[in-house]
Amino acid sequence: MLIYLIIFAVLVFFSANEQYFRYSKFVEFRVLMVLMLLLFAALRPPGGDKDYVSYLISFSSFKEPLDYFKNYTEWIYFDPMYYLIPSFLKTYVSQNNYAIIAIFIYAIIALSLKFTAITRMSHFFFLTLLVYFSNFFLLHEMTQMRVGVTTAIFMMALSFLKDKNYKAYLLMVLMALLFHYSAILFLIPLIFDSTHFKKNWYWAMMGLILIMTFVKTDFILPLLRLDFGDVNFKSNNYIDYAEVGLLQETNKLNINFIMSYTITAALVLFIDKIQEKNNYAYLLVKLQILSLFLFQFFAPIAGFAFRFSELFLCTQIITIPFIVYIFRNRWLGYAIVVLIAAGYLWLNLFHQKLMLDYFKA
Repeated sequence: MLIYLIIFAVLVFFSANEQYFRYSKFVEFRVLMVLMLLLFAALRPPGGDKDYVSYLISFSSFKEPLDYFKNYTEWIYFDPMYYLIPSFLKTYVSQNNYAIIAIFIYAIIALSLKFTAITRMSHFFFLTLLVYFSNFFLLHEMTQMRVGVTTAIFMMALSFLKDKNYKAYLLMVLMALLFHYSAILFLIPLIFDSTHFKKNWYWAMMGLILIMTFVKTDFILPLLRLDFGDVNFKSNNYIDYAEVGLLQETNKLNINFIMSYTITAALVLFIDKIQEKNNYAYLLVKLQILSLFLFQFFAPIAGFAFRFSELFLCTQIITIPFIVYIFRNRWLGYAIVVLIAAGYLWLNLFHQKLMLDYFKA
């Protein structure tokens, strides 16, 4: 695990210098860190994370690209780009190295889009990168690669949503759907206005979410049985298992939820002050509240609860560094953000054991 701690320390160093030299962009170091994380994710060894081997098994079962369309009902369980990218590479590029190339493609798409989004939406590049590395880089780019690409496209789409360019936003949502069917939920943010934030209403939502942590929401299970043919085969299996008690129940007050809820409450409290510094604040905090609601609402099915919540909770990459704006002494805010990032890193590496030793895998 030492390599993860070293990368964390390097990012702390760069983020501290970024705070000290407030108007320097450190372009060369930005490029260096982007390339380092790209190679780190793309060249990770088999067994370095929990999902790597399952990807290899799936890739090995894929046939030529046209078979996906000829026998769609057979392959519909797999998202289009989950099948087509490795299938194309295996058929036309290399039968020996197609898996490594596919993983590299997933990594370069996700990382390039997320770094662009970070540059666009955050005034603290390295501090934001620190938050990203400590949690969502490990969770998505190093583990759930398809979700990593999906959330990267979503983060890029947020600028269109904020500017009310709905056609461009919907096009990005369609692109995200090619990588993960759950991206259909990205239609929900269309109801959000990025120029207003009714505090009383969102405090009420935070209160409702808190109440939901103590209330069972099993009533949603029959409501989720929508008949779309083979498309929802996988989701119906989840529902079947949940109804007969074969799925492990979600811990509705787990430490990740408590941390996210506390951070979101602090952001809501100071939202107007933060919006003055960053005009994405209203929209991003609304999306964070949505993620907390989805987690509690879909808690009877852990797979849904965590996945749906994470789709929108990726906004924390940008919002956690907003804490710097809350304090008159920005170094105090900076220190709190670093501590939060360290807490997420500890949870992922040592509590949840999300990653294995990079060099011993």
